[in-house]
Amino acid sequence: MFEAERGINPAAGYGRVDMGYRGDGEATPERLAQLDARIARLEARLSDAFWERVAHHWGVARRFDERLGPLEARHARIGRLEEAVERAERGPAADADLPPEPGEPSGIADAIHRVRTALGYYPDLFAGVESAAESFGAEVDARRRGSSGWGLRMRVDGAPIDLELSLQRQGDSSYWLGRYSTTVAPAARLKLTPEGIWQDLKEMFGFGAEIELGDPKFDPVFVIEGEASTADVFLPTEVRGQLLAIGVEATLHVEIADGRATIRTPTISGRAIKRACRALAAWHALPSPVALLGA
Repeated sequence: MFEAERGINPAAGYGRVDMGYRGDGEATPERLAQLDARIARLEARLSDAFWERVAHHWGVARRFDERLGPLEARHARIGRLEEAVERAERGPAADADLPPEPGEPSGIADAIHRVRTALGYYPDLFAGVESAAESFGAEVDARRRGSSGWGLRMRVDGAPIDLELSLQRQGDSSYWLGRYSTTVAPAARLKLTPEGIWQDLKEMFGFGAEIELGDPKFDPVFVIEGEASTADVFLPTEVRGQLLAIGVEATLHVEIADGRATIRTPTISGRAIKRACRALAAWHALPSPVALLGA
């Protein structure tokens, strides 16, 4: 791409030559106009959904990098746009890895909790959950114990998955909440909550219409909100079965947005862990449910 301007000699096997980089001071208005036209063509190839939901995840800014000069900024933008088009053409769009984990919490309460954990507080629970995760082929990458509870970072069928347990208080009682998450196509939007009387009342008064899949087992159990395109792609028969099976044990909430899919449920049985991770692995592998390239 513009090899001569970048000091690359195509005839010499892309080796550097002595002509040097053509600086911004030498860029003619005509050359800048040519680059602008190429940028416009590349931008037009990407859909509105890409610019609204995906661009910031992939590091594609709306405009030039103001830290660079006119010519250098245009070359940098063309490179970014070409990478985005190529990635959109490949289909699956989930990030390969989860973001870095936060640092260890600090403070007196956190120190006391870590001491209790180190002395074996909840050892059977943690060991059981880790064993359940590894029993179906999960590859554990990291373990975490902090003030909020305990967690595993692992891979299931190539999908990066975080499993977190946190102790929740409700009045005089407490319970463990399991939170499972992975990366998904950033254009996906979907939310699942347990069906209840409040949803019936909202629909009665014309509010909160939900997505119906036409599944007599699934539709009465979950309220599906978001986009039908995501529901059609992300809720095939096998995934619906996994979610229904978890829901038999305990309530279940799902949120898919901004490149992450999260399942929250107060059941942490081995069966629930396996089913949640299988659903997340399936979602991680899916392509964008909306078009990232323009017509």
